[in-house]
Amino acid sequence: MNVFRLSMIVVIIFLSGCHVQEQFEYFGYNAAQLSNADSELGKDETTNTLTIWTREYDFQHLVEQYNRKFPNVTVEVVEINRHELVNKYLNSLIEQNTPDLYVILDKDLGEFSGIDGFENLMEEPYSKSYIFNRLPEPLLKQYQFFMKDGLLSIPMSAFPYVTYYRSDILENAGFPSDPELLAEFMKDTDNWLEMSTALKEKNHYLIDGVLQLLFSANRSTNYFDEQLNYTMAEDGQFQSLFEVSKFSYEHNLASHKNLWSEDGKEALRTGELAMVHLASYGEFHLQNWVPEQAGKWRVTRMPLGLEGIEKETGKSLAMSSSSQNKELAWEFIEIAAESLLYSYTTETDSSFFGTQDTNNFYWELINEGMRGQPTPLDRYAYDYWELGLYQVVMGSPINESTFSVIEDQVNERIKRDKQALLKLRND
Repeated sequence: MNVFRLSMIVVIIFLSGCHVQEQFEYFGYNAAQLSNADSELGKDETTNTLTIWTREYDFQHLVEQYNRKFPNVTVEVVEINRHELVNKYLNSLIEQNTPDLYVILDKDLGEFSGIDGFENLMEEPYSKSYIFNRLPEPLLKQYQFFMKDGLLSIPMSAFPYVTYYRSDILENAGFPSDPELLAEFMKDTDNWLEMSTALKEKNHYLIDGVLQLLFSANRSTNYFDEQLNYTMAEDGQFQSLFEVSKFSYEHNLASHKNLWSEDGKEALRTGELAMVHLASYGEFHLQNWVPEQAGKWRVTRMPLGLEGIEKETGKSLAMSSSSQNKELAWEFIEIAAESLLYSYTTETDSSFFGTQDTNNFYWELINEGMRGQPTPLDRYAYDYWELGLYQVVMGSPINESTFSVIEDQVNERIKRDKQALLKLRND
């Protein structure tokens, strides 16, 4: 197979069409001070510069830690406008005028999973690193190349979607309040609708909008598997989500108070909103919004079998094959991976959640990974899903055909590209 021809074909596919940008900003963990260990690398170099491109420079703690280890290395971080980021990254690879490291949002991984220009981080010398003994394989699977074997990038942040809930309100209403028992109970559609309906009678709501669970699913699920089969149609889960959304609309089972608005925060304070569905950074917001409710909140799995890591805020580091500072770049990747591991594997003050070990729970979910994998065709599915949900928000009815229309649109749009990509990968 002609690798250059493959790269160019895939890049052409990427550069066609419009790109729907992310709508949520990253709310990160405060990284711990990990290690002040010194290194011979970089000690005698006074002109070393490590260049990193990113959409947002929100990892100053990593740079500070890196500079403690390598004080003579200058880290130059360049912020790229989010509307231009994917194209600038792709153009830099084509022109071979690249930074040392790229910060890639999880939602954009598919854009880069089928092209050359990146180091394969599963090959030596990188593969000998200790971090591969600690990072879970299901998580790393999300950062593999699509068109070849190997690893495109290493995660630097990962936030699984979870459900936070008022255990006292559920218990008083006669529903499971234990996290494991509640997760099992909420898997069943009838149980979920029964609980939603019963709590509404007491002026408690489990969602702030009828499409909330659908938006969460779209932002935490891969659209395709490694054979480019459309995973959103598997096992009827997403069809059920549309039906639940339709029932919720017809029976007014949402608070209609946006969690991020003042009305939404007041609904939290009064208990009107008794459950919220967020990526795991949500615990910090809850503690800031309703500190007086410490001990009343718990966290569990998403309802209706939903699971996954938020693509809007998850990020990873990929290394350019053109980098002249590969060893320095890999050292930065290792520090970022250490920080991710530290944030989930250390004890935290869990009194807000009734002594529940939230970090351990999040890490358990991360270890489970996600269905499917990022692919070069993700942007098309994302566009159709966002358009379909936007049309519903603007007043289009939710009915039995809503989901099947999106599925048909996706499959029709990708059918030729799917055949071409699979053929190229197998040649």
